[in-house]
Amino acid sequence: MRIRTSLLITVLLTFLQVRIGSAQITDNPLPAPIEKRGLMVQIRDVVRLPKTLGRFHPDQDVNPAGWARVSFVRDAPDGRRFANDSRGFLYLLRDDAEPSVYLDFGSLFPLTVYNRLESGFIGFGFHPEFTQNGLFYTVHGERAFTNSGLPDFIPPGYSDADITHHNVITEWHANDPAANMFDGTRRELLRVAHVTRNMSHPFGYVGFNPTAEPGDPDYGLLYTSGSDLGFSNGGTPRIPPRHSALTQSSPLFCESTRAVPQRRTALRDLGITRFRRSTHSQAMTIPIRWARSMPTVFATRTGFRGT
Repeated sequence: MRIRTSLLITVLLTFLQVRIGSAQITDNPLPAPIEKRGLMVQIRDVVRLPKTLGRFHPDQDVNPAGWARVSFVRDAPDGRRFANDSRGFLYLLRDDAEPSVYLDFGSLFPLTVYNRLESGFIGFGFHPEFTQNGLFYTVHGERAFTNSGLPDFIPPGYSDADITHHNVITEWHANDPAANMFDGTRRELLRVAHVTRNMSHPFGYVGFNPTAEPGDPDYGLLYTSGSDLGFSNGGTPRIPPRHSALTQSSPLFCESTRAVPQRRTALRDLGITRFRRSTHSQAMTIPIRWARSMPTVFATRTGFRGT
């Protein structure tokens, strides 16, 4: 009898949970019938990146069984197509050849973190005048242990002793923009501290407004998404939401909060004088991807119902 009573209680609790969860959705988000307009989408395989499975020890790779970890596919202004493997490679994709390594990113940053969902060599973006100036940008995350890098920003209320990881944005200058393998220089633009146990919700995007034309206010302006720096689910410590959006999808108006003369100079060379949040998405905590159809800006966020 006791077993049957326990079973009945379990069934009732499960039923109540389902009813409660169902009750949260009260309105049809698409009340009007979906109208077909003749648009067709074809999905086909384009390329498979080289195998990087086994590159790291399983406890250092968030997906140790994965063939590769594709994060972004982007076209450079000259029409060439590139894709990054989060395990540390930037590839040039060509119709008449196998993918070739354009940049061995991982070998240059040995402290890179690869064991989180958004980690490793996270993203990249080309300057709209890449064919002339050879500039492109990358974002990645590093562990703080043994790291000599000095963050430009630490979340309010914390100190160097609390830092667990670094978010790093780098500018690259290709000596020959038309070359099929990178040869050039790099400089660090921004380094922001994580203080949560895990490197959840790092800086995950670098890019430019593709609709901007020369002379527009944000032409050549680099955008990044800073999310909540892991304070929502990156493990202790946790802080109130009012502190949890350092750079949500913010234009990179950046002033170092530290006395780092080299980085301040680099930022000023780019005309960057301030670091502030964009008004586009102040209520979003994890905007990891951007898209634009001006004047509308679209951002996707992970783990939430809204977009």
